[in-house]
Amino acid sequence: MNSITLQELGRQAPALARQLEQGGELLVTKDDKPVAVLFPTDGEALDPCMKAWRRARNLLALERVQRESVARGMDKMTMEEINAEIAAYRRESAGN
Repeated sequence: MNSITLQELGRQAPALARQLEQGGELLVTKDDKPVAVLFPTDGEALDPCMKAWRRARNLLALERVQRESVARGMDKMTMEEINAEIAAYRRESAGN
């Protein structure tokens, strides 16, 4: 996948639009870190593409949370401990 800086994106927009129209994808970076991915679409494909992208983003977030819970040992909590955590959160939330 080709990449371009956020700064270059503005200067090269017309050429990049042509590249995307031909089916290319583009990684946009800022300070050498990825910030966006541009990919081609059209009116008919926009909604399904956005739905698929959101689903993928949500799955990645879920995987991150699961890895963090395993790293913290939370995957070994008993149902009693889980219910106690929920009850404590509800008590704390009710006070706010």
